[in-house]
Amino acid sequence: MKKGFTLIELLVVVLIIGILAAVALPQYQVAVAKSRLGGVMSQVKTMKQVAEAYYMANGAYPNDTMDGLDISIPDCESIGAGICKKGNYVFDLFSHGLQAEWMDVAGYTVNGDKLVNSYHLFLDNSDKPGVIYCGAPTENETAQKVCKSLGGRAAGTGKCTVSGYLNGPACNLYELP
Repeated sequence: MKKGFTLIELLVVVLIIGILAAVALPQYQVAVAKSRLGGVMSQVKTMKQVAEAYYMANGAYPNDTMDGLDISIPDCESIGAGICKKGNYVFDLFSHGLQAEWMDVAGYTVNGDKLVNSYHLFLDNSDKPGVIYCGAPTENETAQKVCKSLGGRAAGTGKCTVSGYLNGPACNLYELP
């Protein structure tokens, strides 16, 4: 008598693997997107520190440019005043992407010409000192989950744009602790 697996047993195993994959894949996508945003967050924090040091030395923030600041992002291609792109990341010294009146530094994770997530730190001498926002396009559930996983709570909506570079759909904003 030959020993082996029956067709039913093989189908059950395939079904179990399929169910596990369906549960794990969305969590994996959130983890990858969160990791990418983490790289942006550290750079944006450094940009804010440099902008604040410039303010302390000069009594004003620089005008939409990184010239004169003690910061450079290696291999970051300039795509506008104070804006540079490096791979799937865009950095904006004075973001006006979601609201024209904001005075913040921002970083964006992008996929081609589509925004995935944004991270905004308001400057100390702005109308929202210390406020931190995570932005996510309204149609991107994974991006929404990334902002929520960082402890974000809903704080309104805006338009997903990067000054002079990317004009996108509406974004949900999440205020981070």
